[in-house]
Amino acid sequence: MNYSLRYLFLVLTILFLFTACGEEVKPNIETTGVAVIDELNQKIAKAPNDIELLRLRCEAYSKHEYFEEAVQDAETVLRLDSNNLASYRTLANMYFENNQSRPAIKTLELGIERFNAVENEDVQFAVNYCMLMLIEIQLITQQYNEALITTDNLLKKDPYMPEALMWKGQIFEESGDTLQAGNYYKQVIEIDAEYKDAYLKLGLLASKYKDPISIDYFKNALRIDSMDLKAMLGIAQFYHQTGDLEQATNWYEKTIIKHHQDYEPAYNYGLLCLEQGDLAAKNTGEDAKKWYETAHQQFNVTAKVEPTFGEAYFYRGKASERLGNLEDAMRDYEQTLVFENQLEAISGQIVKNNIERLKKEIE
Repeated sequence: MNYSLRYLFLVLTILFLFTACGEEVKPNIETTGVAVIDELNQKIAKAPNDIELLRLRCEAYSKHEYFEEAVQDAETVLRLDSNNLASYRTLANMYFENNQSRPAIKTLELGIERFNAVENEDVQFAVNYCMLMLIEIQLITQQYNEALITTDNLLKKDPYMPEALMWKGQIFEESGDTLQAGNYYKQVIEIDAEYKDAYLKLGLLASKYKDPISIDYFKNALRIDSMDLKAMLGIAQFYHQTGDLEQATNWYEKTIIKHHQDYEPAYNYGLLCLEQGDLAAKNTGEDAKKWYETAHQQFNVTAKVEPTFGEAYFYRGKASERLGNLEDAMRDYEQTLVFENQLEAISGQIVKNNIERLKKEIE
């Protein structure tokens, strides 16, 4: 297919997407109550084909979650400015934000196809960016084979692109091949020793097998960013799962101090304390109360930082129950059920069973 025919095909495909991927296009909202949007509406009414104004309104619509209107503006921008690859990228992003993954993917593929042969460094940089965006969407939608093909095509252009190698590693990781995933993450740090996310990925993979090298990977991430939450929490959790209580406690406490606005450090430290309290209670019984009190305190912090995290109330309830505060435990179990649809670590049925058991004990 020669270039002119292929270009005609691309234009027809874009027009098909605009007309076939949704309902009849509605006019944009004239008055929203959002000052920036309403001001842009007035300006666009006087200059309906002003590309820059349409881009700005598209961004404003997206920011304020008017996703359908954002898509309409992005479609208009591409019609008016189809020689700009950024227009394809914007439209694809708006489609994806509006939960339309198929047209998002197709729009990126069309843009890449049209501009991939252009011999211009800036254009090729933009093409590569679109390919990375395409890989991400394909991975999110679990199109692993397609994501692998896109990644390989990108690596043909640049075999040493760290971002492409990272995505290839993640494709293998999500497909269950952690050995291959690790190989690609290692290639990344061989190319760029300051690529923090590769160290984090390697640390998490090694932790799954309780391999002490995970500590080295996490500490390398901290060398690059001394405040990184994932690295600090990764070290604490590694020591936690391998039974090094002193180091686990030390790292949880350091992480909580540096990341007091995040719920995960306090939540995980609370789980450790609850476990240690149960172990102490089964053995000598000494120190069990101290562990339970600390666990209760940590789950209390978790609930304050993340009030909609149901597991925080459940485990605080367990700590209260261990301390003999049955009515407090009951309230927390009942509060857990408020967030039943969001529970991941436990099931709603377990919570309901605890409530029924406690009712009998309280009576």
